[in-house]
Amino acid sequence: MLVLFGLAGYLLFALVRAIIEAFSDAGPEVAAALLTGATTVLVAVLSVLLTRFFERRNAREREQQQKRTPVYEEFIAGLLESLGFTKTAEERKEGMDQAEVARVLGNFTKQAVVWGSDDVIRAWVDYRYATMKMNPKDLTQGRQGMRKLEELFLTIRKDLGLSNKSLRDGDLLRLFINDLDSGEGAEPAQQSR
Repeated sequence: MLVLFGLAGYLLFALVRAIIEAFSDAGPEVAAALLTGATTVLVAVLSVLLTRFFERRNAREREQQQKRTPVYEEFIAGLLESLGFTKTAEERKEGMDQAEVARVLGNFTKQAVVWGSDDVIRAWVDYRYATMKMNPKDLTQGRQGMRKLEELFLTIRKDLGLSNKSLRDGDLLRLFINDLDSGEGAEPAQQSR
């Protein structure tokens, strides 16, 4: 692509130089015709170059999107499953399978390095650090960890092209946490996007 822009720059320079030389030797009618022709050629060349540039960029973005979508879907499904959010109350009493949680988190980390956007990787790191420092008996830290999880989910949705504009704080968490707003220190839902 850089070579293409370099070639276009050289051609533009050569064209401008030729036009200046032609204008200096030609009469006003010929100069006007040359200027019109040069402008037409220049606009056509720039249009082709810009069209190809944007087509390639869009194709690359579509390809990345196709690779990211299953990575994100697998991660969210695996995380919710391993944390027990898709299980019945009876199944949750058995506790989390720590090996499964580690597998899901490790697999996502590996795939995020290759396919995750910068924003998703940043949100993933923030979530991991928030949960690594968390005391399981501290409800405030638990809520902060859940908020970081929601931020990760929102970032993933944004990376997939969704706007999140109509979502309020906690909406995604409420999809799988029934009592999010109950208890001490519960924060009311607020419009945030």
